[in-house]
Amino acid sequence: MEEKPERREYFRVKDVLQVALKKLPPFSVLPTSRMVGYPLSVTSDFSVPSETVDPFIIRQFQAIHQKLDAILEYLCLEKLGFVEMEYKEVDFSAGGMRVATLDKFEEGDILEVKLVLPTAPPIYLICYGVVKRCTECDEKREVAVEFTNMSEDIRSIIVKYVLQRQRQDIRR
Repeated sequence: MEEKPERREYFRVKDVLQVALKKLPPFSVLPTSRMVGYPLSVTSDFSVPSETVDPFIIRQFQAIHQKLDAILEYLCLEKLGFVEMEYKEVDFSAGGMRVATLDKFEEGDILEVKLVLPTAPPIYLICYGVVKRCTECDEKREVAVEFTNMSEDIRSIIVKYVLQRQRQDIRR
């Protein structure tokens, strides 16, 4: 029996992630994948000579800034729809993913894929891809998406996450 040559470019892992798929209109200009979130303020790096201000007050202001950053981060993620996303089983790599869905997609559809990588802190990604396959079994559909228009920074974040998950699986 002849073995098939491995055609995949990236390592894959089966995982359960927060995922949302959205079909984009045809002929739309495909944006570049990106990481989202509110950038942390730089006020925590701000230094004041300790002789001029009580250190307790400086710590209190830094705590207030951290709480404001957390609130702004949450509002940003809520506005983009990351807060109420469902967990789904995925077969995931830096090249694409396969996921079960109730939505119907067709080969060639362009999708917006929102992902939350459960790292510390979580990484929120918006990726774009083309539907390569959509198969139906029982009441579910399984869609295979190939990521496109992805920067090397985003791809390396996904590769790092997949390798970390594979190490965790091996240790079990």
